Amino acid sequence: MLKDLLPEEQIDSIIQEKNDLKGWTPVTLRELQAMSEEDRKKLLSYCWHDGRVRCSCIGITDLKVSPFKHSDRVQWSDTSGDPDFEVFDMDAPIHNIGDGEWNYGLYRK
Repeated sequence: MLKDLLPEEQIDSIIQEKNDLKGWTPVTLRELQAMSEEDRKKLLSYCWHDGRVRCSCIGITDLKVSPFKHSDRVQWSDTSGDPDFEVFDMDAPIHNIGDGEWNYGLYRK
């Protein structure tokens, strides 16, 4: 049984994520860079902290993508904060990406 394998708090977080992201599709960095500012205002920005859902909001601003070693450093602003992380594949979905402590995702309807 799932309750025997995971703490209840973690199970609640998994259920919340499934409900929150239902109907939303992750975007790639390539897609994100091709979007207009208006399109970015419609994205769902999602955040996990230590593997658990922390927050989400609609709309991002101030997108910055900078070359960084063997990856691209991605930053944006939203009403919950200013995500900052590395993307190693421009065509991979931006879903639960980060350093493991703080992870992020971007989704479109």
